Amino acid sequence: MSKKSFLSVVASSILTGVVVAGIILAAESTSLLVTVTPGTISVTVSAASYDYGAMPLGSAKSSSSFVVTNNGNVNENFLIKGSDATYTEASGEATKCASTAAQDNCNWALSSAPGIDSYRYTFTPAGGAETNLTAANQTLASNVAPSAATSFALKFYTPTTAGAETALGKPYSTNVTIAAVWAGQ
Repeated sequence: MSKKSFLSVVASSILTGVVVAGIILAAESTSLLVTVTPGTISVTVSAASYDYGAMPLGSAKSSSSFVVTNNGNVNENFLIKGSDATYTEASGEATKCASTAAQDNCNWALSSAPGIDSYRYTFTPAGGAETNLTAANQTLASNVAPSAATSFALKFYTPTTAGAETALGKPYSTNVTIAAVWAGQ
């Protein structure tokens, strides 16, 4: 092989290597379009309040059913929690409760069993079992679709005995909180 042919082959090989290396080192990219639609979380309850009326100590009474509706546009979990019950004295009324004299309030503690100045409050979801309300969130219903609804009832158990926090003949009030959270979490 002549020197000129040999140089041509070597130059051709080097050039091919550079072209191949250029192809091997080249990269290709593409993009992905991601879209997020903000969801709305919204819940309504069929009634804003409920009055059990007068109840003697050591008694229990069930409410009518309440309907909870998902007014949002995403699936939701419904949560429920209770709180202590309070009687707030009217202005000028003599204080009746020993432990809260400065506050003019009488308090019943939410408990798993009624007792002295403590009451039990339960909820029963549609098709479910009676469950004690607590001060922490508990599941009322799961994965409720937009515009769908579920129902539940409440049951109030008065204290068994009047203690320093019980003002007989006075109305005690408590809040039951219904919250909605995104079911996709």
